Amino acid sequence: MEKKKNYWPLAIAASLGVVFLVNFFFLYMAVKSDDGLTDKNYYEKGLLYDSQLKNRKELGWKIELSMGSEQDSNRKIYVTVTDKEGRPLKDASVKLVLMRPATDKYDRVLNLTSAKGQYIGDIAIPLGGWWDLKISAGQGRLEMEETFRIKV
Repeated sequence: MEKKKNYWPLAIAASLGVVFLVNFFFLYMAVKSDDGLTDKNYYEKGLLYDSQLKNRKELGWKIELSMGSEQDSNRKIYVTVTDKEGRPLKDASVKLVLMRPATDKYDRVLNLTSAKGQYIGDIAIPLGGWWDLKISAGQGRLEMEETFRIKV
């Protein structure tokens, strides 16, 4: 009489082997594909967060963003920076950083030019979807940042 072979132990071992292979593949991809989305000085920024909020409240500046319609994948950016009394802030340096929330591959920096109480620039947004626009306004030693999230 022939004895039937039992393949259950082999099937369980093969299944566990596949699970381990897939897990090691995902682990390798996670380590290899660093997207660089963490700030380099995140700890120091975290320590200064409360003082930045206090300074921002004391400054009383307000940053407003508006965008023109799309023309050949370029968009006109309009930024208005006002002081405590609501007057436009003149002679400030205003910088815009375009960032994709999922990757730093498409990040762009744009220095805006002053025109009639506003700061204006043209920026090409390469893909549709969600984008962060981080606007930094500075005048002398005073500085403020505001981040806007838009969908294109």
